[in-house]
Amino acid sequence: MRAELESFLARRSGFGGHGECTGGGLALQAASEAVRGVLRSQTAAIHSLPAAAAARRAAERAAGAPLSAPYRRDEKEETGDDSSGVTLLEAVAHTRRLRSQLASLHRLCLHPEEPADGVEFIARLVDALSAGGVNPAARPLLRYLAAATSRPLLAQLECWLHRADVDDPHDEFIVCTAPGWGSAAAGLEYSPAEAGVMEWSEARSSGAARARLEEEEEETDGPVDPARLPPWEGGPPGRAGAGHGAAEAAWLRDDDSRLSAPHPLLGGLERKVLATGVQLRVLQRLPQTQAFAVRMSASVDDHGPNTSLAFTAAELAAYSSRRGKTTRSLRAAAEECVSAMASTRDAAAARTEAARRARRAAAIARKLERESAVAEAREELLSGFADRMAELVARHERLRWQRKRRALGERRAEELESRTKRDERMVREELAKELAARRGGEEGVASKEPIVDPKEPILDPKDPIVDTSIASTDGGFERYDSPAARRAALDAGDAGDAGSTPGTGATNYFDDVADESFITAASDSSPVRNLAADLTGVNLDDSAIVDEDAPEEPPAVDEPKAEDTGGTSFEPSTSPARGDGLEVPFPVVLRECVEAVVTDRHDVVSRLVVAAMLDHLGVEAHLGAVGRYVLCGAGDFATALVQGLEATSSSSAALAARARASRMGVAGYGGGVGAGELRTVLDVAVRETSVFGDPLAQRFELAPAAPPDPDAVFSEHSLGMVDFVRGSYRLEWPVALLLPDVARTRLAAAQRSILRVRHARIALQEAHDRVHEAGHVDASSLATREGGERGRAGRALALRRLRRLSLLSSEFRHFASAVESQVGGAVHGAAPAALHAALRRAGTREPKPSDLYQLRDVIVAYATDAHDACLLSARDAPLRSSVDEALQLALDFRAAMRRSPPDRLLSDGGVYAAVQAIHARFKATTGALCGRLREAAADPGGALGGGAPGRA
Repeated sequence: MRAELESFLARRSGFGGHGECTGGGLALQAASEAVRGVLRSQTAAIHSLPAAAAARRAAERAAGAPLSAPYRRDEKEETGDDSSGVTLLEAVAHTRRLRSQLASLHRLCLHPEEPADGVEFIARLVDALSAGGVNPAARPLLRYLAAATSRPLLAQLECWLHRADVDDPHDEFIVCTAPGWGSAAAGLEYSPAEAGVMEWSEARSSGAARARLEEEEEETDGPVDPARLPPWEGGPPGRAGAGHGAAEAAWLRDDDSRLSAPHPLLGGLERKVLATGVQLRVLQRLPQTQAFAVRMSASVDDHGPNTSLAFTAAELAAYSSRRGKTTRSLRAAAEECVSAMASTRDAAAARTEAARRARRAAAIARKLERESAVAEAREELLSGFADRMAELVARHERLRWQRKRRALGERRAEELESRTKRDERMVREELAKELAARRGGEEGVASKEPIVDPKEPILDPKDPIVDTSIASTDGGFERYDSPAARRAALDAGDAGDAGSTPGTGATNYFDDVADESFITAASDSSPVRNLAADLTGVNLDDSAIVDEDAPEEPPAVDEPKAEDTGGTSFEPSTSPARGDGLEVPFPVVLRECVEAVVTDRHDVVSRLVVAAMLDHLGVEAHLGAVGRYVLCGAGDFATALVQGLEATSSSSAALAARARASRMGVAGYGGGVGAGELRTVLDVAVRETSVFGDPLAQRFELAPAAPPDPDAVFSEHSLGMVDFVRGSYRLEWPVALLLPDVARTRLAAAQRSILRVRHARIALQEAHDRVHEAGHVDASSLATREGGERGRAGRALALRRLRRLSLLSSEFRHFASAVESQVGGAVHGAAPAALHAALRRAGTREPKPSDLYQLRDVIVAYATDAHDACLLSARDAPLRSSVDEALQLALDFRAAMRRSPPDRLLSDGGVYAAVQAIHARFKATTGALCGRLREAAADPGGALGGGAPGRA
């Protein structure tokens, strides 16, 4: 048995050699080294067997054991040397443990055959440790081998989970990466828009001068370049460097049997391991989360590497404590990143508001300046006008007086002159009398003297003035005219106020201030501290939170606490105390040392990357733009696209190309459209519709495509005209990861289906307008129409044809409206509602997907719902075929209406016969369609499943 093990170790001693000398990977090399160490220790134990036998003999003789009598006693006994020989019984007794270890090693390494790789060897170890009937003496050996064999995998796992790097020289790790994975040049920088917001926020928070508002913040009438938008509004997530074009991809190893059977140590966590590393790489490349990625890479050096399994309670408690500390620090770092991104968005909102206020203030200033200039001009005009009017009035008076003087003559002039002199003299006399009277009155007042009463005392000016109106203390009223009385009243009021109590008429409101102890107690339970403890898992208070109402419990002995394990606790032990050296069950070891680490790192990284995608990188804004432009949610934009394609298909160049191909005998050539023509169509549609000014409309692109039907024709009268066009929405990394090729293909197919219905609606509207125009022309031609029986018959025939054409047009339009309302209601109603419910929680608006892969699955499900709502699924193929046939008949109806002008439409028998044939085919098609609709309504998995057959 030992020889077979030595041969196994010899075959596994190479490191990637040829023939039988293959190492088998790091795990199998570590297992071989551990087995070799066990065999060496057994060899040393066999060499020390005589000494051990002698020691046992001496102990038995010293104890007086009955079986020690047959031992040989000679001269060597005097010297204490009793190692002359070992009996067979003694050899069997002393090597019982060694033989058990050899049997265990033989089963692990050679039974029933040699392990192909380290994973198979680890699987054998896991089965042996998990089995309940294993010899207890062999468990230390199994634990030793398990710890040594799993160490390379745990080291690779830790490197992948914390650094998103694969150190796999033998291609045995569960994750494979592309050659360009981990390139330092692939990182992004802050976009100019976000960098400008951050600079403005720093300038405002630093207390510098007024933050400068950039010119790009000003409102413009034209479309805005998407590169000038911040990421949360649909702009690029960052500025690409020189190596951004390098493809980075990671996947699970395809050529491994672990895809069918889970890894023995991971136990089905392979997808989480892959998602954690991929998402961490996304965080490493994004400028908004690079600080967290650096912190996560440094966490291994801060708390020490965890690359070994812990089998005892003490080791497991220390391991769980280190893991809990690392998890809490990473959660705190993730919350800091989320808070920093939220602060940037708040600063952008504040900057936009400041720019809006500045523009409003500038507009108000310009308005006030204009009003002030107008007021000054008006005042100047009015003042000039008043001066001019006064001058004109004075001139007019002078002229009137001159004319009057000339009319009065000389006698009248003398009378007026004498009267004027007399009046002046009378005025002077009156003024002189009044002045004399005033002088006489002043002299009389000055000559009078005051009469002094001899009974009243004469007051000395130096004595204080005493108010005699103050009554004595025996009663009466007091007057507070003297300063002494006022001071006494004020002193009495101060004394009364000093003795007053709060709430009894006192006016000193500072006496009712609350006790400071209440404020201090309230600050200890601050909601900010509680929120920080909830988000980061770290209690900011130095003292433990103790529930005073809860009964006191004795502290557990050597049991890891919840905060030491990062939220994961062991099952309670049945014994009152547990020794540190007690072996922990192997499933618990795997759960704490492998599963808990993977789960914690996956949760922290996933929450951060999902929050960054939804809140900061504008995923929801992009999805809204996809609904507006790719799925034709903007109705006028879709109509303009179809009209532009019709104009392009009816151009002379397209018609000439199809005619030339027909003459050359090219079968199935339906023409086509070039990229330049599609750019022109798209530019016209954007410029002339309501989407003008939306920067996200510039992300929508039209490209030529090969139609699925080889006989399709690029013509305005063909329903397959839109199949020559493929619409797409341009996205940058990493948002482009959420819209894979399968989602893009389904969205493009849904867009073509919606454009087909819109094409039919436009054609039916044109045909309906031509029918009405023909009716108006017919009514206006009654005066010029011939009379008699022939005229009345022609009139009746025209009215009957007009009525039939109007009814047929209404039937077509009703059918197209029903199809468009059904498809549009599902694409723009139910599908977005399901998308928003899957992205956000109803009450808190927090992100609902657990990681980036689940977020991508939600978006793919949205594209699938829109695709199936357009009747494009495999089970709705017959229904879709009937709808397309009916829509093609609608285009044929317009083509028939175009064959004759409106003035001859009602009298053209050929056109009316063609319309009758189209109507008959339409009736047959809709009859078959109704039967298929009832079948589709009965199918619960179809687009119309679960609906009433009558409604269908």
